[in-house]
Amino acid sequence: MNIFFHKVYCEVSLNSLNRLIEYYNPESCYYVYDIDTNITYGFHVDNKKIEGVKTSEAYYRSDALAGKYSGYAFEKDCPPVDEALLNAMSKHESSIIKMLEREPEFLNFHMKPFSLPHSPSYEDRVRQYHSHLRYWNHMLDAAEIGIAVFINIPHEIFTYIIYCLCKIKEIAVVFASPYGQIPGFCYFAKDIFDRAPSFLDTYQRLLAKYEDMTVDDITISPDEVNNVYDRQTNKKSDKIPHFMKQQRKNHIITYSVIKILREKGLLSTCLMVWSGIRWIISARIGGMKLAISYNNLSVEPDYTSNYIYFPLHKEPEASINPQGGVFTHQYIAISILSFHLPSHIKIYVKEHPLQFKRSYGREKELYYDLVNLPNVQLVNRSSDTYQLLEKCIAVASITGTAGFEGLFLRKPFLMFGSHLTMYAPGTFNIRNNEDCRQALEYILSNKQKHTIKELKIFMKAVGEELFQCISSNLHASDLGVSITDKEKNLITLIKGYTKVLDEQLYPNTPRTIKGVL
Repeated sequence: MNIFFHKVYCEVSLNSLNRLIEYYNPESCYYVYDIDTNITYGFHVDNKKIEGVKTSEAYYRSDALAGKYSGYAFEKDCPPVDEALLNAMSKHESSIIKMLEREPEFLNFHMKPFSLPHSPSYEDRVRQYHSHLRYWNHMLDAAEIGIAVFINIPHEIFTYIIYCLCKIKEIAVVFASPYGQIPGFCYFAKDIFDRAPSFLDTYQRLLAKYEDMTVDDITISPDEVNNVYDRQTNKKSDKIPHFMKQQRKNHIITYSVIKILREKGLLSTCLMVWSGIRWIISARIGGMKLAISYNNLSVEPDYTSNYIYFPLHKEPEASINPQGGVFTHQYIAISILSFHLPSHIKIYVKEHPLQFKRSYGREKELYYDLVNLPNVQLVNRSSDTYQLLEKCIAVASITGTAGFEGLFLRKPFLMFGSHLTMYAPGTFNIRNNEDCRQALEYILSNKQKHTIKELKIFMKAVGEELFQCISSNLHASDLGVSITDKEKNLITLIKGYTKVLDEQLYPNTPRTIKGVL
């Protein structure tokens, strides 16, 4: 049994891999690496640091993204994709094709330095999908992979394909999923669409335990989780998420420039940089055009009317693809809502404020399709999201933070995707037309709403179920937290990874991680 690890690019993930190798004792290790230079974290990754096992292959993330597998192990022996393989993957194909919108400029200036700055065509995407599928389907078999570890939700083209293939081939899978509402905390899962099967049991147990207590008698720990509860229940607190205040610096592009300069010389580097600049300019211009189209169609919201608030997700992002499943196409969710709503109730749709920074991931045609739906109105970009939340009768989203925030205002949440909030009181999980019809019937009949006490118990369950750790330095930077005790963070990570993996590998054999930690 061999191990695949995604991705080694900082001390946290490298040490995690070494500990997992010590625990599972695989014969070989295959991993994806990213930034392996001192530029970003002052840390250098090389194969010699992978301890206690033969490093059979190290994939550079840029190559994997672009489908450049020439020269890597097993590439020459890969059989082409066939009907059986494509049929097995068919339910994932729509998400995968959509997923190729992620970093299209990055793919293009690696694949076609002289290409015009536009997103890949449908045919280009299909060919690239087949190229990835062909390689990883063969690699997982030929390398006899028994364990696949992801440091985040698999949401890049090659990682999601690997994840899907692992599920088909019954390879043990685990990923660490940062819980965005509580920076510095993760939960560990094997299934994107069934995140925390044990969470509901924990929540139900706590509901029974605190049935006769008042909300003030219930305490939440650790403090970081309690602080989130306090902030959400305090109307005067700053509720703007950290990821809306600080954007990630693109260290990957910096490293790519240096890597190509070293390997291919000045001319290739200049071509890559020029192509990248063209992409940036094109994306910004496209974003401006997108904003103009939206502004022309948007209206001032009428807060006295009955409406459901639907804030669009920024695309492309993991929160919608793959977490949204078929609802990665947000139009489907909104059209289902529109179809089942009475004519006098509106749907106020608001664009994500960061979407206009780049044009890919969204087409202006979506706006025209939405306003042509009965009841649907685009609201002005200047409209205050928290006022929209406060005045609405319900919130709808794929997995968005607005739904989580709306729950604390006692607003029902119609959730179309998969996220830990799907287990929260007041959340209606929508998978089909009938789910939506029943949820709206319940909400519009003014039946009993969830209570703040139930939400406090939910947050207490969150505190019990989540692991206080960060799976990579980059996640820490994104979330505005720091790793103060590296060894404690590592121990918690390994406990999370091994708990989920052992449930798959050794379902009837309790194991201990003593000695490894």
